[in-house]
Amino acid sequence: MTQPARTIAIAIGLLVCAASAAAQIYAPPKGQTYTTSPILRKVGIDQKLGAQLPPDLPFADESGEPVVLGQYFGKPVVLALVYYQCPSLCNLALTGVLRSVKNLSMTAGDEYEIVAVSFDPRETPEIAAAKKQTYVKDYNRSNGARGWHFLTGPETSSKALAGHSDSSRI
Repeated sequence: MTQPARTIAIAIGLLVCAASAAAQIYAPPKGQTYTTSPILRKVGIDQKLGAQLPPDLPFADESGEPVVLGQYFGKPVVLALVYYQCPSLCNLALTGVLRSVKNLSMTAGDEYEIVAVSFDPRETPEIAAAKKQTYVKDYNRSNGARGWHFLTGPETSSKALAGHSDSSRI
């Protein structure tokens, strides 16, 4: 399996775990159903099998330093596109990633990297730093901060990463 394929496979696997956890938390009580809002009916998954992530996308890391996405590629990468100030599902996705990697014998920063990317261009490195601090503390491994990266950046970068040219879908 090639490096980009491994990266995507790991990311998908962990996000499925996170989605499963979210489904359990938000499942309706027995005998009741929830109706889906019109905006949620537009949410879907676009498979891009064999697609390569653009390594030259510019972002800023949690300390505000300029980075490009490809600098994290050399090891398998868990990639999570999230919204750091999200009150529900994005936090559940990151918590799902955290739960999954805490059970691995491998350590982030040594054998793989975790890269969370905000798709909201209004979010700042300060917000990313606070989010990183929370997750690294809960990860609780020596040098764990070395393997967790929380990026922010321009809308053009997050849209290119997400594979969308229509900002109404982000």
